[in-house]
Amino acid sequence: MSRLSLSQSQAMQSIALPADLRKELAQLDRRLRWVNLVKGCGSLLFVTLVLSALFLIIDFFAPLPGLIRFGFLATLTITITWLFYHWLFVPLSRKRRWAELAFLIDRSFPALQERVSSTVELSMLDEEQRHLSSEFMMSRLRHETDKRLSRVDL
Repeated sequence: MSRLSLSQSQAMQSIALPADLRKELAQLDRRLRWVNLVKGCGSLLFVTLVLSALFLIIDFFAPLPGLIRFGFLATLTITITWLFYHWLFVPLSRKRRWAELAFLIDRSFPALQERVSSTVELSMLDEEQRHLSSEFMMSRLRHETDKRLSRVDL
């Protein structure tokens, strides 16, 4: 099962997507998820340490009653839970589409001249629209995309 979260209609349409391109897009998705995980964990750890240090410093210089300490602990817990959800859970569970990943590649490598996005979008055409396009041009575009992607280190 692919790590990309595709709907069934996208999965059926991606059959025409070249295997090499599908592999590159899946690797890009895994890398983006890894970056989101590391960035979210680092940010969450930083905020946790700063808030904990702030609450400890306040408590050290002004001894607080138990109710206020409990309020600080509740605030810290709620903040960390909310940040965990928004900085880790949401980015990691986000569904990316092939076209979105292809756009990221084309934006990062302008020399590809939007060939990756075009290849992905043309491969996702349904049968009715596929009859309107030229098979020769689609295969040529796929070939050129594979050729140019082989020279680029994603």
